[in-house]
Amino acid sequence: MICAQCGTRIPQQAPGSPPLTACPRCTLPLGRKECPDCSAGLFGHERFCPFCGNCFKGFTILSRTKYVRMLERYLPERSLERLLASDTGIISERRYASVMFADVSGFTSMSEDMPAEQVAETMNGVFEGMVAVVHRYDGTVDKFIGDAVMAVFGAPVGHDNDPERAVCAALEMMSFVREHSDRIGRRLSLAIGINAGPLVAGSIGGHGRLNYSVLGDTVNVAQRLEAAAGAGRILVTREVWQRAKDVVRFKTLAPIKVKGKRNPIDVWEARERRPRGETEVREGRLIGRRAEFDQLRKLVIPRGAQLVALSGEAGVGRTALVERLQQAVRSGMQATYAACPSYGAQTDAGLLAETVGQLLRVRISQGVGALKDGKNKLVELGLSEQEASLLLASASREKPDTASLDYQATLRATCAAFLRVLAACAARQPLLVVFEDLHWANPTVQAQLSTLLELGVPAGVTMVWTARSEGATLWAGRPEVAHLKLEPLGAENTRALVTDRLRLAVLDERIAARIHATTHGNPRMVDELVHAFIDQGLIFRSRNRWLVSPKVAEADSPPGLDALIAARIDELDADTRRFLKAAAVVGSPFDAELVRRVAGLQLDVEWVLSNLLDRRIVVPDEERGSLLRFAHEGWQRVASEMMVSRERRLLHVRLGGDLQETTDLKNPRSLQRVAFHLAEGADPDKGAALLLKAARRLVEVHQVDNAVDLLEKLITIAAPRGYAGYELSRCETELDEALYRLGMLLQRKGLFAEAEDKLQWAYGRARHFFNGDLRVWSLLGLAELNLSRGRADEARKFLELAAVDSEGMRDAALLAVSLLERARLFNREGKPDSALEACEKGLEAEQRADPELRATLPQPLSRALILIEKGHALHQLGRTPEANSAFFDAHKLAAQLNDLSARGHAVAAMAKMAMANSDFGRAAELSAEGLRCFRAVGDRVAEGRCMHNIALMETARGNLPRATEALQQAERIFTEIAHREGLALLDQLRQKLTARRTAQGLRG
Repeated sequence: MICAQCGTRIPQQAPGSPPLTACPRCTLPLGRKECPDCSAGLFGHERFCPFCGNCFKGFTILSRTKYVRMLERYLPERSLERLLASDTGIISERRYASVMFADVSGFTSMSEDMPAEQVAETMNGVFEGMVAVVHRYDGTVDKFIGDAVMAVFGAPVGHDNDPERAVCAALEMMSFVREHSDRIGRRLSLAIGINAGPLVAGSIGGHGRLNYSVLGDTVNVAQRLEAAAGAGRILVTREVWQRAKDVVRFKTLAPIKVKGKRNPIDVWEARERRPRGETEVREGRLIGRRAEFDQLRKLVIPRGAQLVALSGEAGVGRTALVERLQQAVRSGMQATYAACPSYGAQTDAGLLAETVGQLLRVRISQGVGALKDGKNKLVELGLSEQEASLLLASASREKPDTASLDYQATLRATCAAFLRVLAACAARQPLLVVFEDLHWANPTVQAQLSTLLELGVPAGVTMVWTARSEGATLWAGRPEVAHLKLEPLGAENTRALVTDRLRLAVLDERIAARIHATTHGNPRMVDELVHAFIDQGLIFRSRNRWLVSPKVAEADSPPGLDALIAARIDELDADTRRFLKAAAVVGSPFDAELVRRVAGLQLDVEWVLSNLLDRRIVVPDEERGSLLRFAHEGWQRVASEMMVSRERRLLHVRLGGDLQETTDLKNPRSLQRVAFHLAEGADPDKGAALLLKAARRLVEVHQVDNAVDLLEKLITIAAPRGYAGYELSRCETELDEALYRLGMLLQRKGLFAEAEDKLQWAYGRARHFFNGDLRVWSLLGLAELNLSRGRADEARKFLELAAVDSEGMRDAALLAVSLLERARLFNREGKPDSALEACEKGLEAEQRADPELRATLPQPLSRALILIEKGHALHQLGRTPEANSAFFDAHKLAAQLNDLSARGHAVAAMAKMAMANSDFGRAAELSAEGLRCFRAVGDRVAEGRCMHNIALMETARGNLPRATEALQQAERIFTEIAHREGLALLDQLRQKLTARRTAQGLRG
């Protein structure tokens, strides 16, 4: 029975236990009756099955079973399961997949000699065999194009070895077409091209008709390779060769030029499958696994546990450990190896038959003669002919006579016969039997393994079973099984693995940390990453040794590595995948309930979480145990990249709306998070407004770098194509203010070129769209920028333009800022009377400004800044007491408003006054306070000037070492921001400092 809502298979209860009344996953009540088509639990009053749509009580509609049988002809089993489990069909996704084009050569000549009906019948026979091969390797037939087939491996369901599957399927298709052409007496062959890479897979078309297909450059290159291959050849790209070379033999060919590509592409020709064991096992594969290997060896040699289970996540090193174990026991034990294939035909007794064939030294897959020889040897060991037939049934077309046995009896008889063979062989020499990749076992093989456990392993036989973590349920709770679980490598062992692979003496800390963070200590992922960096030229050979470029620390993760992660995600059920994608949008660490709401899941998430935790995709957060985080950043990145932009935008909108209702928007960080998700979603206007609001608050709390990041994000959203032509933006007002604010913040950080770029952009938009206020603001910003850089002439031009534009303006706040900039220019030019007059008018305008308007101004309007300029003008006029009073008032006002920028300028001015009065102690205290303020707000120009004043003061005091130190710090700051005026001031100070040193030397 299955649940009628979520499709979960309901486990059978032990005899005597009460039956389940609700689904353990979605808690839907369970009925006692079952749908005849899908076995969903029903109560008997339904007119239609809610799970499969089957009709009851005489209604005549086509049942779901018939539809499924029709679809089975078009899709492989796992792809069909994905489609049936989805409410909306197969959605579009970005994937890393392998694309194959196979063209039938000889079709044209055959068409000339045969009637069209016979040609169609012949080609259908060819296509039927080719499609069967594609499905056997879990591929999807995308389309038929005349006499060619296009197939995809990795969409809609991905695997960690899709390139390998594609090449193996191509080799098998070649063999099939050769055999088929011999049968029909026609010379047919295939030309095949295979490429692997990123693409978009999903439903293509409109509401009237949809096709599942893939699009992207990967598809185009595969088609070009097929055209260049020629009859009887399989050409592959570097990506395919890299991932399949351990399984298939290739021949390297010269690069070829294909249409649509500027440069020739490297190609290889696939020749044949490699026999297992051809690749040598290196000592380096055991790095970080010595303790596990010693433990495994102790369990096997000498007489230890008779059944050992080895589990761990994909790529963690199970196969390498087993191969080394087989080498270690070769001198004292017989060893056999059999594995459940992840693709191709998996027969019901394949593991048992393959093991028996190795023990008897008979290749049972080589025909009737080999089977007969194997059966005779089994009879010699004491088995009956029926038992021998049961064991070899998977390799024989003739089924054994089991009419007198039911399923359980047949199963038990087969397993008992297998154990008798093992016992007979172990009597001569101890025996090691390895069954690997049991997580791929079909239900029949799983039943055989359970029966073997019940019957017990014979004396002298040691069995080693391996599976991924999710396959460890086969031996869960079995005390007779010695279980060894492999964990990912730690950071030190990951580094040792890389240095061993490349024969390096030492590996840079940042590069080692980057590799470990990307792979999370998974040896297979480490190998994949190292190979990818070699292909990208980031790891290269020089003078017979490997060198690693420092760029590895910042390099993007290669597509092949992401494909391994995507394959693990594809193994999850539909609800778990939805949860994982939503978690990728929320980000680490995340709250499970929040992710459930964003994903739109109605069921309890305990089922989903246990699935993710068991597979180590997510782990509890170390700092906050109530939250979860991704085991490593690759899971989040790949889950996010698998979504097309439409799906990702929807999740961002849901998350932004949820956070608006559940978080405190007065907190800048919360506001920033909400704004980001709304902006990333389908509501850019609201997101941009909130981003601007968050940036204002960050400036208020002096987090300048975060504010700059938000403003740059806002500009990217509002003007995605930049400023070419000043086209209309989706968020006009927010974009204008963001440009001005960003320009002013960049100026404060000393990034003058970037600041001028943003202010000029704002000025251009203001002229283009006749925005008078923005025009004046941007002109004033450009004037202040040039004043900061010591370009008084350029500043005067901008102020004159601003004065023309602001004539008769009614906005008192804008007028006050304009008068402030004029006062700064007059003070710089030595015109204190004009500066004082501008300050008095500015203070009057500031008094008239609307208080509610102040919070929304692009530039904070501060009365303290005007008072500081007034103090400078009074000081130049020799009115020192009044100047001190103005500076003191400015400092007091800035402290009340928590305006650190104005406060820093006020105390810097007061320090200058104290230094002029030779009050060096007071000047030092004020300079230190000003330096703290400027560093807090990120004002690099003011910080450099403050250090210059400290150096000047220490020179006057005669503290030359401290003066030299301050001068060097100021020089470093002015050099970083390319501030010419500041560097010129330092040159003058350096001359004074040299003169003081000379004078002290003469006195000494």
